[in-house]
Amino acid sequence: MNLFKTSLQFHKKNITWPIVNIIFVLAYYPLEMIIFGFLFGKIFSKIGDIKSNMNSILFFFGIFIVTYLVLEIIGYVKERYDAYYFPKMNHDIRLLMIDIIYNKISTNYESINNGEFIGRLLKIPNFLSFFFEQKNLVSLVERN
Repeated sequence: MNLFKTSLQFHKKNITWPIVNIIFVLAYYPLEMIIFGFLFGKIFSKIGDIKSNMNSILFFFGIFIVTYLVLEIIGYVKERYDAYYFPKMNHDIRLLMIDIIYNKISTNYESINNGEFIGRLLKIPNFLSFFFEQKNLVSLVERN
């Protein structure tokens, strides 16, 4: 079993998950890396003359807070989406693994009468206990 092929089969059946993940990644990381860097640069460059640049500092700080909230919402939605699909993917892959194991060990058991076979297996403990009791009785009689 190739886990990559199995995962690819799952993604083909559930095509929305990879597409949504790509959209989340393309939205999240540029916002986090580029926009945050730009905003921090603007805020810290304006701090040198805080009295004359207070309005622009507050403006960039407001944009920073809005961007942070958007990032948190994107992260939350992605985690909720993954929380739905990860267990589903694990379930499908585990079922596929069980099917593969079952197919590898399956044998044609139609020739065996299952009820008779199970009945004989269930009689084994009684037979063994009876056998050892008889052996103990024989050894007791021989001692006397």
